[in-house]
Amino acid sequence: MADFHVDVGTGDDSNVGTAVSPVRTITQAINLAAASPDTTGTIFVAAGTYEPPNESFPLLVRPGYALQGAGRDRTLIRFTGEARTISGTTTTYWGGTAIQVGSAVRDLTLRAHPVPPGYECSGMIGIVAIEDGAVIEHADVLGPQLPEEYPGGHGVPYGEEQRTFLVSVLIEGADVTYRNSVVRHGGPVGVVRGGASLLEGLRLEAQHGPLFLASDARVQHCLFLFRSLGFAAGTAGPGVSINGGHPTIGPGNRFGMSSHPNIDCYGGAVVAIVANIFASYHRSDMFQANDGIDIRDGASAQVIGNFLGGGSIHVQSDAAPYSLFDDNVFYSRIRVEVPTDFGSGPAGSHGGNHFGPLGENRLDWPASLAAEGICLDARIPGGGDVHAADNFWSHGRPNDQTMPAAGTRVIATRPRIDPLTPEDTHRRWMTLMHELWGA
Repeated sequence: MADFHVDVGTGDDSNVGTAVSPVRTITQAINLAAASPDTTGTIFVAAGTYEPPNESFPLLVRPGYALQGAGRDRTLIRFTGEARTISGTTTTYWGGTAIQVGSAVRDLTLRAHPVPPGYECSGMIGIVAIEDGAVIEHADVLGPQLPEEYPGGHGVPYGEEQRTFLVSVLIEGADVTYRNSVVRHGGPVGVVRGGASLLEGLRLEAQHGPLFLASDARVQHCLFLFRSLGFAAGTAGPGVSINGGHPTIGPGNRFGMSSHPNIDCYGGAVVAIVANIFASYHRSDMFQANDGIDIRDGASAQVIGNFLGGGSIHVQSDAAPYSLFDDNVFYSRIRVEVPTDFGSGPAGSHGGNHFGPLGENRLDWPASLAAEGICLDARIPGGGDVHAADNFWSHGRPNDQTMPAAGTRVIATRPRIDPLTPEDTHRRWMTLMHELWGA
């Protein structure tokens, strides 16, 4: 095992890279590690700012070597991207990768410089993990500081989303651990290989791209705050986009956002959504009535133990039949277009869901639905059954809160009176909103 030390303040690239004789640049330490007969080790990076022209990107850390900073608030790597040429002609393409993980990247911050005027960010990537079992922790990836950002920092300015990382973090290796880090004002975080990677303790804030999963990853104890692709144009992408695989979302994720939807399941994905809090931000100048969970395009889900205080659920007509819902609190509207199991159906749900009233506190729904307290809206083309036995309903009257279309049956036997009052539920939603936006 070999270790190499970097200090931008006291180092010199002619040094050997020991603790008493550090090199000046991460680039030189990577070169020394690449030439070392030792296949494992650590590159220790002292406090300071590391940036071009001294540093040459990408920083390709040798497999088996960790890149260890002095702390997120102390070691800063600034990445400007690079102009690319095609057939000898400089183009407007601005891209490149900042860091490729060896065995681990820890305790540092990577920040993008703004893309220069006249260029488009067409391929700039923050951190790439291609090695199986790699670890990224306490490593923040931040877009450029934009003074014209949306007031309060809750969104990427419309038109500025192409001036930062196209992809903030890209995980291509299997069983990668990515934890306790912040991604802000950047592009998507993507997990694109089938291994069961773990994403834990992340804070994704003011993003213009989703957490994208095409794998069996687990996402837990993460915080998703407002993120948008050009909210001024009236559009917003999903918070978590799941295309295939068998991922688990939860426990302990908090969604305080106004994206559409918070979680989007498609591509035949089989998703477990367990013990999360959905408390979407509602303001007159932001999005309203967006879906908390969308299930579509052959996907199915097990939705268990969640609190949905903002954003509806939509099980679309091209979803796989019989997604399962157990022990959730729905202070929201659910629209189902395929047979679905909320209790005593073929998927094995035992019920226990609280179909909370919408009422006057949910002004984003049509007045007719709010007045009627409609919570479960079942519209299966061609007809079919929605199983909803053994659930909690306001005053124990499911008929007051369901709206089945012609040919669709809602089987809501053994109803129970909901102990959660509209006031209690609304109070909990408001408390969660305060906690999320004060976090």
